[in-house]
Amino acid sequence: IGYVASEITKNGGIAICAPIAPYAETRQAVREMIEGLGAFVEIHVATSLEECERRDRKGLYKLAREGKIKEFTGISDPYEEPKKPELRIETENTEVDYCAQQILLKLESMSKSVIVVGAGIVGLACARDLSKKGHEVFIAEQESYIATQTSARNSGVIHAGIYYPSGSLKAELCIRGKHLLYEYCEEFNVPFSRTQKMIVGTTNEEKQILQNLKGKAEKNGVDLELISGQDAIDREPNLFAVSALLSPTTGIIDASELATSLLHQAETHGANLALETKINTVTQNSKILVNGTSAGEEFEEEFDCLVNAAGHGAHNLTKSYWRDAPIPPATFAKGNYFSIAGKAPFETLIYPVPGTESLGIHYTIDINGRGQLGPNVQWVNQPSYEVDPTLETEFRTAARKYWPGVEDRELIPGYSGIRPRVEAKDFVIHKQTNILTLLGIESPGLTSSLAIAELVGNKITSF
Repeated sequence: IGYVASEITKNGGIAICAPIAPYAETRQAVREMIEGLGAFVEIHVATSLEECERRDRKGLYKLAREGKIKEFTGISDPYEEPKKPELRIETENTEVDYCAQQILLKLESMSKSVIVVGAGIVGLACARDLSKKGHEVFIAEQESYIATQTSARNSGVIHAGIYYPSGSLKAELCIRGKHLLYEYCEEFNVPFSRTQKMIVGTTNEEKQILQNLKGKAEKNGVDLELISGQDAIDREPNLFAVSALLSPTTGIIDASELATSLLHQAETHGANLALETKINTVTQNSKILVNGTSAGEEFEEEFDCLVNAAGHGAHNLTKSYWRDAPIPPATFAKGNYFSIAGKAPFETLIYPVPGTESLGIHYTIDINGRGQLGPNVQWVNQPSYEVDPTLETEFRTAARKYWPGVEDRELIPGYSGIRPRVEAKDFVIHKQTNILTLLGIESPGLTSSLAIAELVGNKITSF
């Protein structure tokens, strides 16, 4: 019954099931199966055993007590009473219509009006999850199209969860998000590829660093294979390596197609998107009052809850309601990319040993087979998306360590992005009554997007 209900829920339907369901473990397993797809409501019809026997016109309880019916719930088989159902109904001396009304009122109270500020991939993922859970969702995006900022200006990598401190939100949500993202891509035909990745050591000293990194990844539940330099070169003949870590679960995704798909799924479940809509202030009371402009016109609207997924704009919005919010760095961490002219030199993603501020200038390939190098870390006082051609020397020097053939290839200034960082260098997911704020959602934000949305959806639903 739980599996069939999960399939119905996954496809946007509602399943009303009335099993006896006597075992807590089974009920929990079904809850976990369904909550990742939509809302799960457990209603305990708390009718006493004596009342059940009194109503029993077929005499089944009498037969069970006489041993003529085996494994009968409540008589010879246990019934484990739900400890925390969403609703408990006492049916003795109560009209059926009144019981039904209690259920309808509960369902109505669970549906909330939610404004999601920001239509990047994380915001769209949140909107999809919330709308699937039955909430009335409004998405406000200040740009003229979705996913044009951080979501569109990254490597498009599905990360394995290697680098992040054990127990951090980045580690937890990256690993959960990776599995959810691969499943989503397969189900909804979003272009992706399980390219794998090698983290390359180019000196004997870096081999120990790779060994330490392998141990760090294992603490996060990520299995890596330490291979020799020759094995790495056998896989990728254009590579130079003394040793390497092979990550089998790293891949790439078409971020633009993912954003389009998430929006479609959210709208299918009733969400509404408003482009060129900027939220200026938020007033928090029992409801959320937002003021802003949409297509040049000022507006004011009230919602039950707000999700601040505004990326670089999230910090400014917090000034209205969260004075102690973590502050971003004084300067901006810009990442530049250079495209590689001609045929891509590698099919596997190639990363150097990571630095302190970034994963190093690495090689990736996009979903169309085009190779690129980046990003670097360039601290700037003001955001700018132009790529300085003079950075080519820095990129060639970095890539030469693992790709000697870079000297014979043309590098073309590509695109750049600004990392939405906070000082803590971990995701910040902060619940303040009926407002959820997302700050510092830099890499691995894309990989983590569905897991972040799952967490946000559960927090909003439980409010």
